[in-house]
Amino acid sequence: MRWLMLLFCLGLAACQPRPVKELPAVSASQSVAELYRLEREHHALSALADVTVTRQGKRWSVTQGVVIERPLRLRVDAINFLGQTLFQMGIDGPLLQAYVPAEKKFYTGMATLDNVQRFTGLPLALPDLVACLLYSLPPGVVESAQIIETAQGVDLVLAPGVRYETVFSSGRLSGFRYRIDDLTLYEVAFGPVSAELDFPRRIELDVPQSDTRVVIALDDIELNPVLSRQQFQLSLPATAEEVPLNEMEPVDDQTVEH
Repeated sequence: MRWLMLLFCLGLAACQPRPVKELPAVSASQSVAELYRLEREHHALSALADVTVTRQGKRWSVTQGVVIERPLRLRVDAINFLGQTLFQMGIDGPLLQAYVPAEKKFYTGMATLDNVQRFTGLPLALPDLVACLLYSLPPGVVESAQIIETAQGVDLVLAPGVRYETVFSSGRLSGFRYRIDDLTLYEVAFGPVSAELDFPRRIELDVPQSDTRVVIALDDIELNPVLSRQQFQLSLPATAEEVPLNEMEPVDDQTVEH
């Protein structure tokens, strides 16, 4: 009788379903192809952006007209709720110009991370910022990385411990994380992607080390408009004082809160 019971138990064990290995929603080759496509097809943008920055517990919002062009061009016109200009900023390659009407000052300098952040509140280096705002990874990442397939998308490994971890949803890029070992330098999430525009209407950026979170809601999106170099260059107003950016104080909450 015991041997019958033993055979019965063994039969039950054999019928137990084996754990199923989680498979990626899309293949690695499909994910990489999509990353290449986004970088290739999204080369410029014009939009109205409602930007909310939360930094070390402080929160402020501003409406900005933004114009972006690969690889290193950015124009920002920030206005208040009355429609008055708070500042204008133009970046053409390595050079940054900014005009603050309330101060009657025209700032010039290099487009460093610190200088870009003091006006926009966005704590990213210019190449990363332009790529992020154009719904893609920074330049050169996809081409030079080792590709590792994951359940959510692909990891793009640039060096030991240095990688971009991507997340895909329904075949579309929904976010990525830039990590060095266990440290997350920044994380980006893309909101609902308009099927008509092939572009997200919301971009969220988290930078844990500086306790900064940025939410960008986009409207009046025009993808790949025809742009000229002059759109990214400002003219010195006759009544403004020209000030080198290296004479400004380091970035703090007061310099980025307009």
